[in-house]
Amino acid sequence: MRAHGFAAPAFLTVALVAVLGAGLVGVAPAWASTTVDCGSGASLQAAIDQAPAGSTLALAGTCGGTFEISKSITLKASMGDPPPTLDAQGAGTTLTITHGEVHLDGLTITGGQATEGAGISNSGKLWLDRTTVTGNTASDGGGILNNGILQLTRSSVSSNGTPVDIDVCEGVHPDEGIWNMGKLVLLGSAVNSNCGGGIWNQGGSLLLEQSSVSANLGDDAADAVGIENEASAMITDSTVSYNNGEIGFTAGILNRGSMTISFSTIARNVTGDSFGGAAGITNGGGGKLIVTSSTISANFDDAVTGAGIENGDPEERLKPGTVKISGSILAGNGEGDCLGPITSEGFNIVGTLFGYPDCRSRLNRRISSAAIPPPLIPTSGCSGPTGAPRRPCPPTEKVSPSMPFPLVL
Repeated sequence: MRAHGFAAPAFLTVALVAVLGAGLVGVAPAWASTTVDCGSGASLQAAIDQAPAGSTLALAGTCGGTFEISKSITLKASMGDPPPTLDAQGAGTTLTITHGEVHLDGLTITGGQATEGAGISNSGKLWLDRTTVTGNTASDGGGILNNGILQLTRSSVSSNGTPVDIDVCEGVHPDEGIWNMGKLVLLGSAVNSNCGGGIWNQGGSLLLEQSSVSANLGDDAADAVGIENEASAMITDSTVSYNNGEIGFTAGILNRGSMTISFSTIARNVTGDSFGGAAGITNGGGGKLIVTSSTISANFDDAVTGAGIENGDPEERLKPGTVKISGSILAGNGEGDCLGPITSEGFNIVGTLFGYPDCRSRLNRRISSAAIPPPLIPTSGCSGPTGAPRRPCPPTEKVSPSMPFPLVL
């Protein structure tokens, strides 16, 4: 193993997609349609090989084995229940895409077992719509390994990875959900409950919009559990929550690249690490982080440090990068809300501060003379259809009254 809302304005979404580059996958043309009933003994691989480029195959039943696609094609669910399943039955990568534009609609991808990319290994242009990738295991990229262009819409990557012991998940990087080295877009989708972490954006670009990365589990060697970014990432109108790092470094998000978080919630991530790493967000190694109109709250770790945001960490010899926050709530996190140099660009509510130097000294605080209520935790009442917040939630649930009043910055 490697050591390894209000809804966002339309112009923002257009800009984000532009950053990721041209060529996002569109709908494959349905010039031809052929029914493949695996439940009646039909061979899916034979149907793929024989289909002209641009064809549509309507699947039914469970298609057992491993499959390879090297042309533009659509695989969709035929009418009826249950949804068709591609099941490698432990024989290797379930679906390998070498090139072409491929559209998967209404399928389940499962049973993959490989060193890298067990569920799907993509080097082409792949669009997953209403598709579930689950029950796959690899050393890296258990659910999906992406080296091409990958878009998930209304889809989920969940419950990939296998515990090596009860509640023990292997993995230095959070890639048992998705390991990305290409261009990755998630719209209205979820990366949840993977044993070994959610998303490792190692060398590509990531856009997470109206989506969730939640309830992923890491082990004591994990650098991060929810998202680890070493390249370029944009998170908007989304949720990163309930990720559990056990005694790993960072439960929610670890950023060593360039990341922008807007109109999003980072909450209830937990790590038992008493030596370093934030439960919510850790930024360092020259990373650049911008947080706007977001909530970072109710993240907990065992260290008396910045459970909300840490910019650098002396215990882990992680040098601070650049962190800027504006229009956001950073309060109600474990033993402290922030640590390290953090720059406020105004209109923030921040609670307990720690740091080296104390992040308070870098926040140019202005304390209101009016009474300030305790920090609040957003509830799910303003969540979108996929569990992602559509706007900064009007909080209603109070943090423990023992917490000090926040600062208005």
